[in-house]
Amino acid sequence: MASSGPEAENTELDAHGSPAQEKTLMAQKQESEEEGLAAEEESEEKLSNFMKKITLEKSLRSQVFERKGNDLITSRLSHPRNMHYITSQCFTSRLKISYKYVNGQKVEVGRRVVMHNGVDLRGRPGTPVYAIADGQVVLARSMHFEGNFTIIDHGLGIFSGYMHQSNLKVQVGQYVQAGERIGDVGNTGYSTGPHLHLALWIRGVPVDPLSLYSLPIRE
Repeated sequence: MASSGPEAENTELDAHGSPAQEKTLMAQKQESEEEGLAAEEESEEKLSNFMKKITLEKSLRSQVFERKGNDLITSRLSHPRNMHYITSQCFTSRLKISYKYVNGQKVEVGRRVVMHNGVDLRGRPGTPVYAIADGQVVLARSMHFEGNFTIIDHGLGIFSGYMHQSNLKVQVGQYVQAGERIGDVGNTGYSTGPHLHLALWIRGVPVDPLSLYSLPIRE
């Protein structure tokens, strides 16, 4: 039996005699918890998909360096750009700061020093990128960190890489010559501004790209 008095006059009851307001609050709480759980599951799924993507791209890079080819360099070397403004030398150390978002706020979660395995050449978006030597394109695709990324196999374990391009003008399997246009300068991937990141590997080991120009290349 419902109690009398001022409080009873302002209490709305449902068909079963339970306070409707309390029932509504419980329903809202349950709905909020379900939304929170769904958001958490979605976040975990996104993280899982991201890690799968990074693992795949790492595997693709490793497979490239396992190739065993003959000497493909038959002409002089070429510069990768018409104009050269080096903004970051090879093998310089950089401080990498990792963040995550907590309740909409950007929060620092870690710091580590990483090595810059390449040379950064400043350039305007859309200006040409050239192959530095003859070779075969073994990778040409968009990747998370490298952006639009091209790797050329020059034979004998020598590979050159061109990162952050705005677009790619070559395909895997295509043979290119020194000085042939393979793409354009861009700002794709993990990049802070338009530039070409030029990398060089010998049997998978990073070396200074500028050192290639001192190697004995036949005329």
